[in-house]
Amino acid sequence: MVSVTHATQASGTDAGNGEIGKAAWNAAHTLSQATATILGRVTAGTGATEELTASQVRTLASVYSAAQTDAADSAWYSAATSRANHYGTQLASTISDFSTAADLRISAAILDEDDMASNSATKVPTQQSVKAYVDAATSGGGNPANVGYTAKTDTFTTTSTTWTDLTGVSVSITPSSTSSRILILVQLTIGTSAASAYARAKILRGSTDVLLGAAEGSRTQAHAWLTSDAQPASMFLMAVDSPATTSATTYKIQLQTNSGTIYINRSESDTDNAVSTRGASTITVMEIV
Repeated sequence: MVSVTHATQASGTDAGNGEIGKAAWNAAHTLSQATATILGRVTAGTGATEELTASQVRTLASVYSAAQTDAADSAWYSAATSRANHYGTQLASTISDFSTAADLRISAAILDEDDMASNSATKVPTQQSVKAYVDAATSGGGNPANVGYTAKTDTFTTTSTTWTDLTGVSVSITPSSTSSRILILVQLTIGTSAASAYARAKILRGSTDVLLGAAEGSRTQAHAWLTSDAQPASMFLMAVDSPATTSATTYKIQLQTNSGTIYINRSESDTDNAVSTRGASTITVMEIV
């Protein structure tokens, strides 16, 4: 609240006109108001003078406080330095660390996988990995170009009652992927010495049987068998194997008989005349992705 105190003194001679002499301010005149206030008015409408605080004065004068100025400066700086608010162009070479940052972003978006194993939907492959993948797909990886083949045209005989290798009927293949499967096709020109003699056959990957009939009692497990009573016949074996490797893999054939003799590519008598026939046996392997 503002309070005013003052003392007046009259001076002059009574002019006889009924007027009181004008008062004069003297040194006793004082104005009392609160510290750090200015006289003014913020209340709507005309009225008494009010003591205004610094905040009220800043509001009337549209002036920010120090804290408000700092906040406004900070907001302005953020907006000014935000790339979203930038317009125009600038040479990349003039931007500090631009090349380093760009290289890191690009590197993170590139994969160098020859087999495209990650199957990413957001990254791109290198030129080298694309070439390696295409080369594998066109020279192997399920393409008929990745085929192994062996033909046996000479003869073979065995009387073994245990499994024994059929010499000359084996083939090697190198899968392009550990997930590849191998299709194995075998054709044997095979015969036995008697109707009671069984010619049994099976396919092996190295020393591992690829496909056998189910075990049951004392029965012999085999892939296929026949009896031909002295004359050769054709035996066909087919299997699909999953070697789970990218190393060279060899497939072969083993034979076994219960008695008598097994003949490959010839008859039992194999007489040297036009009636007797010599045949051939083959094994083929093909990669399937």
